[in-house]
Amino acid sequence: MAQEKPVHILFVCTGNTCRSVMAEYLLKALSDPKAIETASVGIAANPHFPIPSAVPQLLAELGYGSLDHTPTRLEKRHMEWADHVLVMEEFHRDYILKHYPESKGRVHLLKEFALEGTRRNGSTGEIYFGVADPIGSSDDVYRICFQEIKESILALIKKIKPRVQP
Repeated sequence: MAQEKPVHILFVCTGNTCRSVMAEYLLKALSDPKAIETASVGIAANPHFPIPSAVPQLLAELGYGSLDHTPTRLEKRHMEWADHVLVMEEFHRDYILKHYPESKGRVHLLKEFALEGTRRNGSTGEIYFGVADPIGSSDDVYRICFQEIKESILALIKKIKPRVQP
């Protein structure tokens, strides 16, 4: 049987130093690289901006390998490569759809796509699909963000897996 093309997943946040990086590395660690290829970028990334120390620390603590990452700004080539573009907040989606209108239908909030509307705010009952930016926050806030992204990545793998199996 012929090898199927891997699904290309692009994660997008603002600076490509926290959320999209955690999502990319978690997906790489938890999925089959023959089935899913992943990358991450930011809509306002600066390659000289440092990765917060909490990000590689969390990845290392939880056994997801070492971090070798330089923040990368979103470009057309990334959009052309991606089968699914998963963003962290609505303004990321809005930015992409404004600059790459041909990507409509492939751009989704990570939690909305992965969890399919199953998560509600416990106090209000409202559905919220954004992943808040932890930049500049305590390590505890990064840890909460990491767990939130990990939950979405695990759901994403289950959602995509049936489509990539031969």
